[in-house]
Amino acid sequence: MTAQVGIGTDSPNDAAILELHSTDKEILLPRLTSSAAEDMDATIPAGLMVYCTDCNIKGSSKIHDVDEWIDYVPSFGGSFSGNVGTGIRDSATFLYVQGDPAAADFR
Repeated sequence: MTAQVGIGTDSPNDAAILELHSTDKEILLPRLTSSAAEDMDATIPAGLMVYCTDCNIKGSSKIHDVDEWIDYVPSFGGSFSGNVGTGIRDSATFLYVQGDPAAADFR
């Protein structure tokens, strides 16, 4: 037996456990400092998400993945400075481009 819960809708999507619907409201995540998130109980489930109030990138959230917090920065179409990782989780690793970067089209 499966069931779906809908908030703001009488017919939640069959593929969803929870569907939220609103045309004038947003979701507010729990707000924690980075150290408060790190100090949480060790039994944090994977997928837990919080808004980080003092992280390096303004507007970032953290998602817990098994045994660590991962910074989650949604794509916002702008730019920021710092290191980036592609296909890796280590944001301290510099982006390495092999070949002639001037010949590449990064649009």
